[in-house]
Amino acid sequence: MGSLTLRIDDDVHQLLRALALVKRTSANQIIGDLIRAEVDRALPGRLAHLRNTTPEQREAAMLAAIGIPAAPILAAEDQAAFSADLDAAERQARETYGDAEAA
Repeated sequence: MGSLTLRIDDDVHQLLRALALVKRTSANQIIGDLIRAEVDRALPGRLAHLRNTTPEQREAAMLAAIGIPAAPILAAEDQAAFSADLDAAERQARETYGDAEAA
């Protein structure tokens, strides 16, 4: 299971804690439910589809979930360049948006 760090206003955080008490659940459960609902709204059926994939099918399923068609099989050097580009994009995203794992 992945982890995620959220930065929310103190007022929203207090209300989230109160909501969790009222609903007799955890704030994590509420946030998870909200995220799953938004994913289902924005990408109907994709979460269920992703959950029914094997680890080998997961990458293609994730790309399909956001509308990117499956790529043809790349030559080894092209795959290495593609992986390097993805790593660079991930580093840039972490620099821009922060690293949830380090937080």
